[in-house]
Amino acid sequence: MRFKNSILITLLMTEIFICGCLPNAAGLEWGHVPSGTFADPDGLPPYGSQLTDGWGILYTLKAGSFDPDHRSGTARRTRKTYEEALETITTAQPEFTMSDEGSTDRIAFKYPANWEQISDDVKKDIALQIGEYVAFNSMVWHEMLSWYHARLFMGMDDFESAFSWEDIFCDLYGAKVAVQAIKMGGNFEENVTNLTRQQLKDWQVVPKAQAHKITQTVKGTWWIRTMPSLHSNIYMRHMDIGCGDGMVTAVLIPGFYDGPAASLEAPKLDLLDKYGLEMKYTVTTMHSQGKKLRELAGVEVVEPRRDFCKIIAGIQKEAESMPHFLVTK
Repeated sequence: MRFKNSILITLLMTEIFICGCLPNAAGLEWGHVPSGTFADPDGLPPYGSQLTDGWGILYTLKAGSFDPDHRSGTARRTRKTYEEALETITTAQPEFTMSDEGSTDRIAFKYPANWEQISDDVKKDIALQIGEYVAFNSMVWHEMLSWYHARLFMGMDDFESAFSWEDIFCDLYGAKVAVQAIKMGGNFEENVTNLTRQQLKDWQVVPKAQAHKITQTVKGTWWIRTMPSLHSNIYMRHMDIGCGDGMVTAVLIPGFYDGPAASLEAPKLDLLDKYGLEMKYTVTTMHSQGKKLRELAGVEVVEPRRDFCKIIAGIQKEAESMPHFLVTK
């Protein structure tokens, strides 16, 4: 029985990944690149189950390619970080940690003398900022490690997905929608589902067949796939994390929308500064690629608030020197 179950699981996983990789297909694949695996936006499952996070790539005229998987993962991480942060700062504990994919976020605090007098509502708002900031930057860290071929999921090299043109924007949207959903109160999963569906409508999401057709117009320049391989090479990389103007702007495939691309404000920690709460956020990893990221920053321990813009500048420079690669920043 155990042997039969192992075979069944193996076949199921193979089907999921193969179906998810076929052109113009919609499968329950965990993680996508924007060149394939398109899905019907009307069939987008409700947020909640990790089994359906990887529904498939959508395309919106105002915000470009949209990956529900990145939305879901970052939303989930934002909520968890918010809950940990709120518990920590409400009880004035010194720190908390979050660990995933072989990396650890450590968030340590120094409290002002009047901390007990600060209202619970203000502390909730501060925790929401911490949740959004840490969750988004932990996803940026994931992309940085993947760029240098860290095997973060099931031993797979995810380089082709690192900073693919939809990842960062969808990660940031996931953090933003989680904050909105928490503020609304009630059922978090339903809130994320409804907010996402409305946002996709506002961004003018297109049918599956049209998404596939639009994406085919940049085949050979933004991406390429040589059959019989099911593996895409992604040339267009999006490395805008808000270092310049404090905004993250979506990447649009040219020729289908005349207006400006959608932008989201990068996470900030201004409430912590306003109320005198000092936060030291560091990230460490068991992956050897972390050494390269520390070298780019010129530090022994990476602090995202201090170091990420320097690291991303180094990665951008490297990507721009590579044949065929295109970089938005």
